[in-house]
Amino acid sequence: MLLWASLAIGTLEGVIALFVPGLSEDELGHFLWWILAGTLLLVAANAYFIYGAARRKNWARIVLLSLAILSLLVLLVSHFMLPAEWSDEDWWSNATFGARAIMDAIAIYWLFTGAGASWYSTENV
Repeated sequence: MLLWASLAIGTLEGVIALFVPGLSEDELGHFLWWILAGTLLLVAANAYFIYGAARRKNWARIVLLSLAILSLLVLLVSHFMLPAEWSDEDWWSNATFGARAIMDAIAIYWLFTGAGASWYSTENV
């Protein structure tokens, strides 16, 4: 459930970001279809992995873990290598990014420990 909530928050944040000043109307109009197509593709892929993990597909669980680790690395590198980019972001963008990262970390932890790990290790009945 946390992964679905994180996906919903990220999607909503992406849609809201389109209406925040930053790109001129000409730039936004030119890139709008690319932005929408990329967003839909990423949301669909993430939803597919979450759905696979919910259906006890171990490969989906591993992909989600790999994506979470990759996201963490990108976060750390960008935070320390591009601090000006972080300070230029709106507070709500950084807050939702942080909330999603925490939610994803908790969900991934649950997938690989305790009841989650034993659920994956038991055979389908």
